[in-house]
Amino acid sequence: MSCPDENTLLGYASGALDPEGTTTVRQHVTGCPECRGVLAALGGLEAPPPRGDPGRLVPGARVGRYVVLGLLGEGGMGRVHAAHDPELDRKVALKLLNLARLGEDSLAQARQRLEREARTMARLSHPHVARLHDVGEYQGQLFLVMELVEGGTLRRWLAEKPRPRREIVARFIQAAEGLAATHALGITHRDFKPDNVLLTRDGQVRITDFGLANAAAGWTPPREPADSVSGDASLTTTGVFLGTLAYAAPEQLRGERGDARSDQFAFCVALHEALHGQRPFAGATREELLASMLRQEVRAEKRDVPSWLKAVVRRGLSVEPSRRFESMRALRAHLSREEGAWKRVAATAVLAGGLVGLGFLALGPSAATPRETCQGSERHLAGIWDASVRESTHQAFLRTGDPVAEASFQAVASTLDRWSRDWTHAHQSACEATRVFGEQPEAVMGLRMTCLDQQLGELSRLTVALQGADARTVERGFGLGKALGGVARCADVRTLQEAVSPPEDPGVRAEVDAVRSELARANAELLAGHTPEGLRIRPR
Repeated sequence: MSCPDENTLLGYASGALDPEGTTTVRQHVTGCPECRGVLAALGGLEAPPPRGDPGRLVPGARVGRYVVLGLLGEGGMGRVHAAHDPELDRKVALKLLNLARLGEDSLAQARQRLEREARTMARLSHPHVARLHDVGEYQGQLFLVMELVEGGTLRRWLAEKPRPRREIVARFIQAAEGLAATHALGITHRDFKPDNVLLTRDGQVRITDFGLANAAAGWTPPREPADSVSGDASLTTTGVFLGTLAYAAPEQLRGERGDARSDQFAFCVALHEALHGQRPFAGATREELLASMLRQEVRAEKRDVPSWLKAVVRRGLSVEPSRRFESMRALRAHLSREEGAWKRVAATAVLAGGLVGLGFLALGPSAATPRETCQGSERHLAGIWDASVRESTHQAFLRTGDPVAEASFQAVASTLDRWSRDWTHAHQSACEATRVFGEQPEAVMGLRMTCLDQQLGELSRLTVALQGADARTVERGFGLGKALGGVARCADVRTLQEAVSPPEDPGVRAEVDAVRSELARANAELLAGHTPEGLRIRPR
């Protein structure tokens, strides 16, 4: 069973679930420390309002001009009802906000912020952002009136059944477009997560709760001890301006105000979770999560997720905001460009396979389609060593203020340029040996590609470490060419065949992959001159 969403956990904590739901959640949380941490935090909140309170509306009740049709769901900061707008004759989503935790005098201030948000959002008509129609006050509570999206949340869509990777990426590309559009207006979400991404009945993405995420933006939580239960509770619950604990960026967990790059971090946490079945960083409390993030202890990743996609996500998960993509639009561009390239290669491969089945090889060397199947290997370097990463690394070297920083960077760039060319050639050659010339079987190509994928993962970790350049990195940069291994071993078929095969047991294999990942990260830190940091890394 996947982790219950926040509404289910809140219902469990408040005793609102039916007996079957209560039993299901209880069985799950027994073996899930993350959900136990969330429940522990929820237990520290004030008791939920009684069933007769103004927030629980009955069908037929009026809130302003809107007629309530029924309850759709509820979370830590409010209840969502389906309602009818008689003036425009349309169904809408009406969200009553519980802003009690913001303080007695904050209602007017929160309404002012929401109204400013509504005016700004009114300027935006974007296919992947749920429209915010109205803001008002009802019996001492604020309400938002939004576009009603009836296809459920992205979390529910992901949990319904295994989804093909291309469908997952396609929906996250839509979400990235929505976030980029709002960022262009100066609006940040600060609580992006799968629960705040809705789907229409035909599968189109609508991001929601921008107004809610910013309603509390002016509130500063009290500074409490690191081990304070109430401090963790406030971070765990949706609606606090820092966002939801599991998707918050490091700067938000430290109590800082989130910005567009914090949204980017949350987006990549959600994308990692969708691709690999778990969030990237372990931890049930703010302190545990932040420690995992600072150590970059990313959980084991699935082997069938391509290296270019892992690299894009890992960059968005960088602890330092400056190491992430320069904007949500840039991240979206990487996802779109690489996904498009993957689709083109896949289509070419299908075509090539069909032509071979028809005796294509007899047509002679003038036919170029099989060779085209193996073109474009350089696309895998996007987000790992491309123009953007190169410039970010350059600036990191210059920020050290070392007089030889420029010369050291040029040495590093020359080494990585050469390594990238060698890797691209090796990748294309491995493909052509099987798909074009028929010299090697598919199994051998698989071994070579796995080796090259591992090499690319190591380069990705190295370039992340280099973007944290300091004086030691500058000094080390001149010798990087001698220390960095090459890709020639990935063409040594005999050695590859004699290597120990990965464990068949999925659990054991995940542990082995996690150890290899930690060792690769330690080696990257050593190559970047961060010797103490590298030596502190201990494979789990």
